[in-house]
Amino acid sequence: MNAGTVVATRDVVIEGEATYVGHSSGAIMGSAVGQTVGKGSGRTLAAAGGAVVGGLVGGAVEKELSKKHAQELTVSLDDGGTVVVVQERKAPGFVEGDRVSVTHAPSGEAYVSHAHYETDGIY
Repeated sequence: MNAGTVVATRDVVIEGEATYVGHSSGAIMGSAVGQTVGKGSGRTLAAAGGAVVGGLVGGAVEKELSKKHAQELTVSLDDGGTVVVVQERKAPGFVEGDRVSVTHAPSGEAYVSHAHYETDGIY
């Protein structure tokens, strides 16, 4: 863990992800709606078209719903280094001048948290 000071912040968006769940759920719903149209082979074509369109729409909806508001934080470390971290924004957010701790995971990812100070009660 390294201590440092936030020297810059920027609000960013972490893009969402469209997974198999969104595509398949949309395809199932699209197919069900398509089956309510027409008769015979027309109904089959409508169901197939509904599945394709539903799959695309389902993936797009899932991607939009899984977006995350985040902050890009530039931290000047006490040891002289600098690190830039993008992480999901949670209250309270960070502002320039905040003292922080930067924790590095074995995977190489870093996480910034507000530093905790021990004081003697004198300010």
